[in-house]
Amino acid sequence: MKIWSKRKLSTKKAREVKAFLMEELRPHTWKEEATPEEEAKAVDTLRRILRYLREIPPGPRTIPIPEMNRYQMDYLLPLMATEKKLRQGEYRNACNELMDLVYFYPVLRPGIWRNLIGLLEEYVEG
Repeated sequence: MKIWSKRKLSTKKAREVKAFLMEELRPHTWKEEATPEEEAKAVDTLRRILRYLREIPPGPRTIPIPEMNRYQMDYLLPLMATEKKLRQGEYRNACNELMDLVYFYPVLRPGIWRNLIGLLEEYVEG
C-alpha cells in the first residue's frame, strides 16, 4: 500500500485508487451461499480497503458524478445495499455491492469517501 500525502489527489491517482479497490473486490463476486472461509477472506479485504481509504485524502468536492447518475445522492442506493449485506453478515456479497459503488461513482468525493469509511468502521473494524 502506498501512503499518500494530505493534498488533493490528481486524476491519475484517483484512477489508481479506483483500480486498486476494484482489484481487491473482484475476487469476491456475488454468491448465494458463501463458505465461512470465503466470508473471512471478504472481511479481510474490507479491512484492507478501510485502512487504504484512511491513508488517502478525499478528492475535491467538484469531482463530477457520471452523467448516467443524475443526482448527487444516487450513490446512496449502492451504499445502502452494501450496508444491508454487512448488517446481514454477508461480507462476500457486501464486497460485490461495494464494487458497484466503486465502479459507478467517484468514491473519493468527500461525502462518498466519509460515508464509506463510516460504514466500514461500523461493520468490519476490529
